[in-house]
Amino acid sequence: FLPLIMEKVPLFCMAAVSSIITFIVQQHAGAVPSLEHLPLPTRIENAVLSYFQYVEKTLWPSGLSIFYPYYARLTSMPVVVLALVALVAITYWVIRAARARPPLLVGWLWFAGTLVPVIGIVQVGSSAMDDRYMYIPMVGLLIMIAWGIPPLLGSWKNGKLALATGSGIVLILLTVTTSLQVECWHDTISLFDHAQRVTTDNSIAQANLAIALTKQGRLEEGLEHYRESLRINPGSAEMQSNLGSTLIRMGRIQEATYYCQEAVRLKPEQPEAQYNLALCLAQRGDIPDAIDHYAEAVRLKPDYADARLNLANLLARYAAPTEAEKQFKDLIHIDPRYEKGYLAFGYFLASTGRIDEAIDCYTKALEVKPDFAEAHYCLGLALEKKDDIAGAARHFSEAVRIKPGYAAARAALEWTVHQQDTPADSRKHP
Repeated sequence: FLPLIMEKVPLFCMAAVSSIITFIVQQHAGAVPSLEHLPLPTRIENAVLSYFQYVEKTLWPSGLSIFYPYYARLTSMPVVVLALVALVAITYWVIRAARARPPLLVGWLWFAGTLVPVIGIVQVGSSAMDDRYMYIPMVGLLIMIAWGIPPLLGSWKNGKLALATGSGIVLILLTVTTSLQVECWHDTISLFDHAQRVTTDNSIAQANLAIALTKQGRLEEGLEHYRESLRINPGSAEMQSNLGSTLIRMGRIQEATYYCQEAVRLKPEQPEAQYNLALCLAQRGDIPDAIDHYAEAVRLKPDYADARLNLANLLARYAAPTEAEKQFKDLIHIDPRYEKGYLAFGYFLASTGRIDEAIDCYTKALEVKPDFAEAHYCLGLALEKKDDIAGAARHFSEAVRIKPGYAAARAALEWTVHQQDTPADSRKHP
């Protein structure tokens, strides 16, 4: 056996290095829960159930999910004991049958052994089990089936016919179930909708379904799933913040403020939570507190462009022009491809009479996004103040072409067309 063992030593070394790297990376990402969060007895209980359910789902692939919630799967101790007894009984049986039917022992040990690193004793992530972990262990169960069933039919007269017929039926059934399962992966909504239907108290599936629905503008449906996710896991600051953000989009600011405050209370170091609370406070007219929370979001995430932009706008609007200008400059320095930053900075500069600098900002915004209707409109206004009526008319016209319903740009375009027919010394600015 020594040569057989030695030839596999490099593979064991590679696996060990890969495992160590995975553990370290996941630990730094906060994906390795502590024993305080997931006690060892709970992990062992989950491991026993997972072994049994991996076998069950291999033989009957039903209720497959992209994510299996942890505590929702844990059940009464008698069920765990029963599953453990079944696993021990199978192990005892294949050992006793090893001399007569060695593939049974090989297949079972293959299955049981290759699952050890991913069975959850060392937990990575928050999933109780994962279908993808079965790609290698399943080979062991298939060895048991492929080499275990034919001998049972060997003494039967029609054994080969029965085996061929049974195999054909199984392949047809698996083809149908595979086709149905593939449909679940059609898009994000179908994937997580299926997951929340085939599992119990799946907060991750509910949350991802809510995110996908709100991205499509289906806010009421998304709201329902956010609430369900929070019912299952009320301590999720991210879901509190996302629910608040959805309510902001729906104009329900009072209700949104509660959830945003909860998100900040649960996780003050989350920049998105600070940003959403600032949005609520600003819309309620609580400007000093809104500025504080925007500033905190920027401190936590310096490249948070939307937060820095809103902070700069509030500072400019409420008598802090020096600090506002600094924030605008930092914004376009950190993200020189952020067209909204150039537009807002240009508007700020134009409001302080620095028209040439404003024109430069609007021009840069259009370099980043040539079909930016608002930038064309503002550039037209700035050129108009420089008495470049023809240039202003071109940009107003472009704004209307890009956004036909842009009433302000259309009115400005009509005015400039009229002005071009008026002598220069008689022109009046609107």
